[in-house]
Amino acid sequence: MQDVLAKALHRLCKIPIKETGNDFQDVKHFEERLNIEIQIYNFESRQIYKGKENLIKFYILMSENHFDVISNIAGFTCANEDRSRSENHKCKACKSETKCNVNEPPVSCEMCNKHFYGKTCFGYHIANKICVEHSYKCAKCHRFYKTQHLPKAKHRCDQIKCGNCK
Repeated sequence: MQDVLAKALHRLCKIPIKETGNDFQDVKHFEERLNIEIQIYNFESRQIYKGKENLIKFYILMSENHFDVISNIAGFTCANEDRSRSENHKCKACKSETKCNVNEPPVSCEMCNKHFYGKTCFGYHIANKICVEHSYKCAKCHRFYKTQHLPKAKHRCDQIKCGNCK
């Protein structure tokens, strides 16, 4: 079934199947014709190809000239990253429902060491009560931590935890 679908995809995109195998140039053609972004990874060097930025992304693992879909990119790269589209509309600093003005002079929170886009953004941070109770940034190593996984008092700069399995 997978072979039939692959041949149909090649036919629909008008990209020939090469005897020696398709290459990264063909991947670019798939991206253009399907209006998607394709990222290809391998086990040795991680990301080996990243296409033109697009909202629709496909992650593929290349191993011994065989390709598999990566269904959980955060798990594969050990990056606990939220990729939901609704998050793209929120302010990344204060998490308010609307994006704050990033051109405002930055304001720092003395409790959690995070930076915010001006006084309004900082005000949302305080109002949303997401200060140290939720997360913090270490002033020394500049890493972010969720308080539930590692309370501020227990943080040691030389210790690192996997973001997925903790």
